[in-house]
Amino acid sequence: MRLAGHPALDLGRCTGAAPAVHCDTNQPMEPDMAFVTADVVENPGGELPFKVVFKQGETVLGEWPVETQAEGEEQIVEMIREAIADDDEEDGEQEDRDDDEDDKRKKRDD
Repeated sequence: MRLAGHPALDLGRCTGAAPAVHCDTNQPMEPDMAFVTADVVENPGGELPFKVVFKQGETVLGEWPVETQAEGEEQIVEMIREAIADDDEEDGEQEDRDDDEDDKRKKRDD
């Protein structure tokens, strides 16, 4: 992730033009893995002074205007936290459904 005025950082903490490498292991990453960046950039002539921009390579995935750079940075972090929390909730719901199915099978077998 790169915030205005800061060096570029992707969500996996790897940057640069060289082939993507996982930073913790120096192992090449799969070529089809998503490389997504999130930036807060100035928005001259826009509705608000800044905008949040999510990109995959050069493709803009989404953008929206914000009042301040700090507000944009907060929204990026919150969006990531919510995505992680939603994923954890979905995992928990699937585990609950699996447990319910196991209980039903046990009752049928008894």
